Amino acid sequence: MEISIKYQLITALLSVFIGVFIGLIYDAFKIFRILSGLEFSSKLQKRIETIKLPIIKGLKIKNTKFSNIKRKILYVLWDLLFFVVITPIMQVFIYATSSGVVRWYIILGAFLGFIIYYFTVSKIVSIVYEYTLLVLKIIFSYITYFIRLPFNKLILVLKIKLKKHKEKLANKKTSKEKKTNTGMRQKIVSYGKCK
Repeated sequence: MEISIKYQLITALLSVFIGVFIGLIYDAFKIFRILSGLEFSSKLQKRIETIKLPIIKGLKIKNTKFSNIKRKILYVLWDLLFFVVITPIMQVFIYATSSGVVRWYIILGAFLGFIIYYFTVSKIVSIVYEYTLLVLKIIFSYITYFIRLPFNKLILVLKIKLKKHKEKLANKKTSKEKKTNTGMRQKIVSYGKCK
């Protein structure tokens, strides 16, 4: 089966776009890696540590400390999941464009599209989604702070009441002991006077 050069060029161009789409998927997986605490750019991490917010003072970012082995295992798992996602996409594309025949220019075009995306647009997208995640983290921190605030106040009031109750019980106990001790002293004193 002979395929025209025009069709091959169109397919190669489409495969470049598929490569860009795969790059977008890769960036989406980066977002999930950030959310799982596996990675955050060092520049943004330093900036986060210096942020001082009103009311909640500082931003607490879970910087999950993974050991090197766990980190490598998690990276491998994320990469395997990435390949599990992109493999059917490439299979459908190859089946749709060349009836399931894997052609070198399709693979090359997809790889080229991914590389072009990764070294150009991905840098901008990475900055945008990291700062978007930072803004969402700040918003989420405020929401959780204000949700926890009444419960924290309630717990504080309960602790104070419990402390006062314990003090009352302790005072009652000591006053009973004093009464018993004074009562005993009076009995002893009165017993001594009788003799």
